[in-house]
Amino acid sequence: MYTNANSPLQTIVVVGGGTSGWMSAASLAKVLRGRFKIHLVESDDIGTIGVGEATIAMIRRFNQTVELDEDEFMRETQATFKLGIGSVIGKCVDVMPTHVEYIAQHCSAQPAK
Repeated sequence: MYTNANSPLQTIVVVGGGTSGWMSAASLAKVLRGRFKIHLVESDDIGTIGVGEATIAMIRRFNQTVELDEDEFMRETQATFKLGIGSVIGKCVDVMPTHVEYIAQHCSAQPAK
């Protein structure tokens, strides 16, 4: 229940749905804990747009913030894990390694002696 009667700001409107709109609205609702009304506005005329989004490791922090049960989410949506991404441009192949491979290649820290 929204309880911020003394503030000139009463409602936060998130314009645009999709992944970023819904994640923004969900995180605002959870973090602000009912102090403001949160409204999401999206078009019924715009269908799903497959833009090849990637999910990075920080998604775990988002899921924890909005108290999303990852096991239930994966099971109910029949989701899969994607551990890397690649693109082909002309005859060149550019593969972005997973964060684990990147750390192994670029952060070769030696143990302190």
